[in-house]
Amino acid sequence: NMTIGVGHLIKDSEPHLYYATLKIHEIQHLLKRDLKPCETFLKTKVGTPLNQPQFDALMSVCFNIGLDNFRDSEIVRHLNKGRIQKAGDAILNWNKPSILEVRRQQERKLFLSKI
Repeated sequence: NMTIGVGHLIKDSEPHLYYATLKIHEIQHLLKRDLKPCETFLKTKVGTPLNQPQFDALMSVCFNIGLDNFRDSEIVRHLNKGRIQKAGDAILNWNKPSILEVRRQQERKLFLSKI
């Protein structure tokens, strides 16, 4: 699968993007559109109140692993049971390929930074 911009996965309905050169505002538009489902999910399906660093870390994880994976994740199960530390630790489970280990550690650190 090919991507463009900031990790936008090019869909079959977007063949025009395969060889496109995007302007900054077009990249920002794609990113905002791609992030919206994660934002909506966090605001409507996570019952535990989140501070800004937690929200930001979870947006990063959700965008990277995809909403379907995020929705069904141990992260969300722990969050909805109010187990913040365990939710943060569960972020580290999404470390494949190994190049993602540092990213997940950074997201976990951000998520747990103000508790």
